[in-house]
Amino acid sequence: MNIRLSIIIPVFNRFKFIERTLTSVLNSWAEELDEIIIIDDGSTDSPELLLRDYPVRLFRHATNKGVGCARNLGIRSARGEFITFVDSDDVLCPNAFSARLDYLLEHPCEPMVCGTGDNIIDENDRTIGSYHDYFQFTRPPYRLSKELLNHYPSPPVQVWLGVFRSALFTPSNMFFEDLPCGEDYDWFCRQLEHRTIPVMPFAVGHYRIHGENISVTRVENELHTTPIALAARALINMKYKISNV
Repeated sequence: MNIRLSIIIPVFNRFKFIERTLTSVLNSWAEELDEIIIIDDGSTDSPELLLRDYPVRLFRHATNKGVGCARNLGIRSARGEFITFVDSDDVLCPNAFSARLDYLLEHPCEPMVCGTGDNIIDENDRTIGSYHDYFQFTRPPYRLSKELLNHYPSPPVQVWLGVFRSALFTPSNMFFEDLPCGEDYDWFCRQLEHRTIPVMPFAVGHYRIHGENISVTRVENELHTTPIALAARALINMKYKISNV
């Protein structure tokens, strides 16, 4: 059977949230066409006890190697024509994949397309903000370019918002594995060196803030970028000559 879409979910100590995430994935996928790939990146909370009850392909790192390494293992293991990524603590909207897949099928020259986040939610699934207000300052549809990226204070697209043709991930175009944070921002910046990226008004999912996020923290009901994410972004901006002004 030909696989249409490979859904890659890196997991590291997210036992509390992964069942909710997987339920939302199963509400959006086409079982006869798609595959779900879980990369357990050295978790210590035994997620395999839960994951064995789901129709997933499970791979495991013996020790934590980082989300870039986990995503790359998922890419190398994927059998689908298209690839997407889901964070193990987020919740997808219904039919999260179909609009982006249809777009790529209708635009065969496009290697990828990104949708948009919907709500920002807390650990109890309560809405605490709008993804658009914090991350995305231009209403889609538009094409993200390196020039446009210069005017964003934070990255307007994240890897979980995209669907990609699997052929895009060549050995020289994988995620860097030595970055503690921002490996998806670095990857997008590399793509923007020689292409623009379509961003469409397709609601993908809800972004969860729960106190253990690497890049965003919540203080007195306000969201702030973490110091490690700010440092990583500054290095990546310097690397690609992005001003973010």
